Parts: sequence; structure tokens; C-alpha cells
Amino acid sequence: MDTVQRRLLGQAASVAGFDTQKFETCLDSKAGAARVDADIAFGKEAGVSGTPSIFINGKQQTSGYKPDQIRAAIRELTEGAQTAVTGASCKIELSRRKKTKRSDFV
Repeated sequence: MDTVQRRLLGQAASVAGFDTQKFETCLDSKAGAARVDADIAFGKEAGVSGTPSIFINGKQQTSGYKPDQIRAAIRELTEGAQTAVTGASCKIELSRRKKTKRSDFV
């Protein structure tokens, strides 16, 4: 992150009401850097090009992110499986990042 980006991020934190000293300390500590780097590497390997990214049975959902679209994708993937295997279940994996709460910086 260059100095301009850092300054703008600090200003945004201030406008959002964060304790800017705690925010700056957190940025300096790089406490979550390894986890973020691992998440980015995993996403690149999986072909993720943005967020949100949803995977159903290991396949990236590309038809949309509205609940009805996700339900339709699950139905499509499980139609044949339910008749072929009694009690078949669909494994759903959601790719999510840990959300930082505002209270972490206030």
C-alpha cells in the first residue's frame, strides 16, 4: 500500500468513526496478513475473480447471487442425484472472508 492509499484509508476510517490510532496500529501490525494472503491464493487457485463467490458441490456459481438463483442452481445439481440415491444431500460451500467488526477499531 502506498502512502496515498494509506492516507485515504486512514481518512475513511476516521469518517466512519473508527479510533484512528487503533486503526493505524492494526494496519501496522499486519496481524491478519498471512490469513489474507492464504485466502487470496486459494481464491486464485479456485478461479475466483471477485466477491461474493459461491461454490456449490465444488463448482463456482456463476448464474447469480440472489437467493432464488442459488436455490435454482442447487435444484439443478441435485435433481438426478435425489432419484438415484435415497437420502442424497447437497454439500454447499460458501467462500467468505472473516468480517471485521467496527468495534474492532473503536
